[in-house]
Amino acid sequence: MPEIMRQLTDSRRANRRRHRSLRRGAFTLVEIMVALAIFLAMMVIIFMPLNMGLNLFGVGKSRTLLLQAAQTTLDDMEGELRKAITVFPNAAIDGITYNGATGVAIARMAPAQPIRAGTPTCAWR
Repeated sequence: MPEIMRQLTDSRRANRRRHRSLRRGAFTLVEIMVALAIFLAMMVIIFMPLNMGLNLFGVGKSRTLLLQAAQTTLDDMEGELRKAITVFPNAAIDGITYNGATGVAIARMAPAQPIRAGTPTCAWR
């Protein structure tokens, strides 16, 4: 009889060892939730600077495009101003004369009549 009892206790011990090894091989829900929380925190730490860098890249790219458009406009204006060499005489404006040798001459005009006190300078409606 003691032999049978020893075999039973040995088999029970073996079952307990198997059961313990199976229990230790699995994760509990709490462990999985903690691991997931740590993983999410790491992702936030990693991706926040990345997202900020991408936003700054977009801002820099739009500024570059804006500056290129402004430079192109200034280049066009410079080209137009370089082409504007000849000034044509305009006889319709008093005091401006055109001399072919020296170019445009602006004559001094007589000073305007002084405004008398009490005279309205502009009309309000």
